[in-house]
Amino acid sequence: MASLCGDSVECCAQHKLTNEEKRYAAAHLNETDEIRENAIKEIKRWLEQSDDLHVRIDDFFILRFLRVCKFNLEKTKIRIRNYYKQRSDLPEWYTNIDPFRPELHELLDLGYYLPLRKPDNQGRLVFIVHGTRHDPRIHKISDIYKVGMIATEVAVKCYPAASIYGYTIFVDISNPTLQHIAQFRPYVLMNFVHAWQNCYPTRVQSINIFNAPIFFDVAVKIFKSFMTEKLKSRFHVYSHSTMQNCFKDIPANILPVEYGGTDGTIKELTGDFLILRFLRVCKFNLEKTKIRMQNYYEQRFRLPEWYMNKNPFRPELQELLDLGIILPLRKPDNHGRLVMITYGTRHDPKKHKISDIAKIAVMVTEIATKNYTTVSVYGCSLFLDVANPTIQHALQMQPQIIMNLVHAWQNSYPIRIQSINIINASKYIDIVLKMFRCFMNEKMKNRLHVYLDSAMQNCFKDIPANILPVEFGGTGDTLQELAGYWKKLLEENRDWLMDDEKNCY
Repeated sequence: MASLCGDSVECCAQHKLTNEEKRYAAAHLNETDEIRENAIKEIKRWLEQSDDLHVRIDDFFILRFLRVCKFNLEKTKIRIRNYYKQRSDLPEWYTNIDPFRPELHELLDLGYYLPLRKPDNQGRLVFIVHGTRHDPRIHKISDIYKVGMIATEVAVKCYPAASIYGYTIFVDISNPTLQHIAQFRPYVLMNFVHAWQNCYPTRVQSINIFNAPIFFDVAVKIFKSFMTEKLKSRFHVYSHSTMQNCFKDIPANILPVEYGGTDGTIKELTGDFLILRFLRVCKFNLEKTKIRMQNYYEQRFRLPEWYMNKNPFRPELQELLDLGIILPLRKPDNHGRLVMITYGTRHDPKKHKISDIAKIAVMVTEIATKNYTTVSVYGCSLFLDVANPTIQHALQMQPQIIMNLVHAWQNSYPIRIQSINIINASKYIDIVLKMFRCFMNEKMKNRLHVYLDSAMQNCFKDIPANILPVEFGGTGDTLQELAGYWKKLLEENRDWLMDDEKNCY
């Protein structure tokens, strides 16, 4: 988890700006392609020649500092120096940042520091902080700060444009106790403000304290005494009686239900289902889980054509949905596994791209997992029908594509593949299978089974007839009914699928 204490994940540096982001960055941050490239080179040169800063940070982390300082090189150098000095002065705030540590996991379970799933209308990342939800007799300020850093770094990794548009923070301090107040001594407040204002590479656009009791004025005065005039002007306090004004600039469709919004509950935001899916795939081995999560996000950024623009109403995706290219069955098998039938040769390779087929697979899997959560426990069984392949189908499966598919199944995606069954295979399939197998580990090779046309009767022997489609000898839905069902379900979840590109869930 080293990336959470300094170096951002490398794939974020590859984030390409949209035209709107470019316009905003030029107008508000003095950023152009040329200025950005030259500024990053200058900061890297300065770091290499520095006698006292022996650090190596990636381009995106440097870029975050540059954007906070609007590409003023001297201010950027001062902020980087401040950041590393604070890390040195406060090691208890910046070291041992492992979200699986029990004391940090408790704070994460409490939903202490929650990024919302979508940015606001100004592109800003919105955080809700529950400043009095913890037990001050158990939870240390240093761990609270670490949880804030974890949440911020993961959120920026998922939404790199936050480094352009900035952040707005809402701190709920309802029902504080004397122990809560005693934790926030002047020295602690000073370091918090110093981090926001002079050190950490975040553009804090507003800080909003709400549900504030009357006696909170004393703490506010101490806070403000450490702030510049600029930060003071962005600092707002709302009592119980003025709460209605607190979220007036935040769209209801991104707010949790508890704050008058429509985008899920705090409990749902706090939920760590995606992390749990990774843990289960890795049988709760923490190091393997971290590696798999990193692989997953790296593949997302490296292959945006597989993971982005998941709008089921796009014409090219509609065609593939009508074909029923990937169909999870409606019920699990006797082992509790999700069963998925995939048609590897039903599409027209002259029209349909592998990237769109992969995209459909991601979309269908995410919705299936959302609706049948225990798939993360029991795993899934894949049946790939390759009847009547053409030369064009075979040519689409280039080694690079096969390698990425195997890497997704084996090392990246949070799903337990229990078996891969190639059905209706012709004798020519061996060439493609050899390429598949060369990228597989022994465990995955043992789970790959091939059934020729003549051996089809053995293929579904472990699948109950009542869940199999009629076309495969079952008594369940027809393939056409299944295709219609999944197309409708994906269309109904269009907003959720599109939001996944911002929140990574």
